[in-house]
Amino acid sequence: MTHRTFFAGKTWWTALLGALFLVCAAALLFPAPEASAEEHTGHTGWTALTAAGGTLESGRYVLEEDLFLTNDLTLADGAAVTLCLNGRLLWGTGAASVIRIPFGSSLTLCDCNGSIAHSYYRDANGMYVFDDGSDEWDAAYGAASDRGTLSGGAVTGGAHSGYGGGVYASGTFVLESGAIAGNAAGQGGGLYVINPGTTLNGGSIEGNYSSSLGGGIYAQYALTLNDCTIRNNVTDLVGGGISCINGDFVMNGGLVEGNASTYTEWIYDHGCGGVFASTSANFVMNGGRIQGNTSAKGSSV
Repeated sequence: MTHRTFFAGKTWWTALLGALFLVCAAALLFPAPEASAEEHTGHTGWTALTAAGGTLESGRYVLEEDLFLTNDLTLADGAAVTLCLNGRLLWGTGAASVIRIPFGSSLTLCDCNGSIAHSYYRDANGMYVFDDGSDEWDAAYGAASDRGTLSGGAVTGGAHSGYGGGVYASGTFVLESGAIAGNAAGQGGGLYVINPGTTLNGGSIEGNYSSSLGGGIYAQYALTLNDCTIRNNVTDLVGGGISCINGDFVMNGGLVEGNASTYTEWIYDHGCGGVFASTSANFVMNGGRIQGNTSAKGSSV
């Protein structure tokens, strides 16, 4: 008996096995790319973050409701974490940075739900204060002259006398979407960067406050701003939006707007309401806009 062939000299089953081998080899050598953090449409297989907070091991986490942490978050050494805010508010304890990223660890922060609106008022320091469900908030909101809403999720409620009210990044940090808003610190009210691995691809850093440098962001080393909005942050010293101390600050896009420095003393010539870059920093602006920032002394940049 002769076998039917597709190719001369080869049986049909030999050809089939060869084809399957090639498909499997291609899948191993050229795997399909995973969806980026901001492209996901569901959270099947994700871990729901709980109020207990604490240490996060590698994995993908999601907020299923507004969450008041009893312990602020710290990534485990070497952990790679993706956190989706899912339109909710992640409240810190008010005693430290809401999220700490140790050296060697990495966090991607994203938000797949921009349909939820959160009301806030701005306090005496210009910081956003979101609705925490208390009667005290209702009274303060009713009396406030500066109120608004933020759509989507946010990291909020962080307070640190030193560095980084919202996020302290000595590891790698990527902001894809979502907000860091309503946090306070001595330096870097919203974000404190002490590693050259921070990239802002989207989202916003807004309504934060620092008593020293960087109302929105304090960057000790390199920072890349691709498409992110830095707005309505306030500092009592210099760099209402961003303070860059060392390394390269590369702005390829995005918006720095409505930030303020209240500094009036004699030590610095300018308060720099928008961006402050020290003589040790290299500010490269390839795109984006810096506009509408204010300084009680000198220029906005």
